[in-house]
Amino acid sequence: RFQFDLVRRFDPISLFGLHRAGVPWTPGRRYNAQMKNTALFAIITAAAIGFAFADEPKKQISLTFDDAPRGDGPFLTGEARATMLIEALASVDVEGAMFFVTTENMEQRGEEGEARIRRYVEAGHSLANHSHSHLWFHRTETHEYIADLDHAIERLEKFDGVTQFYRFPFLDEGREVGKRDAFREALAQ
Repeated sequence: RFQFDLVRRFDPISLFGLHRAGVPWTPGRRYNAQMKNTALFAIITAAAIGFAFADEPKKQISLTFDDAPRGDGPFLTGEARATMLIEALASVDVEGAMFFVTTENMEQRGEEGEARIRRYVEAGHSLANHSHSHLWFHRTETHEYIADLDHAIERLEKFDGVTQFYRFPFLDEGREVGKRDAFREALAQ
């Protein structure tokens, strides 16, 4: 938003850089009517530009996190990391971040892993599939990779907030077109 009270707190000539646009300026100098009109014009123009863009859609980004729930790291436990992440997202009003769940990570952490996944959803975020075992697609047979996908789908069914997105582990969509297309068909079912 444009703050009109800036005009009272700051010198409008220097505030809008009018001395660089041909309006002479010297510290302590009184401004003549022409300079005040130029400053007023600049203020009105800036306000009009601000109002003109007020109806423009806001630019947005998507925040996504892979491999949820993560294990303990060298500095934080998985639980502490989840808490800090949820609090940090809430502190800046982020709604709807997406957590790509690797269900094997969840199984390794038992009830605590499932509880963390539920906390993400309770905080207003969504879940997506990042496979069960986090396999490299190009190193895995298609039928094994599809079975891994199906296992992850089954494990995620018990949670609210699951979307129909899938992110390939390592962003590896395979190196063969036929193999990739066969997996895409399995995703579409």
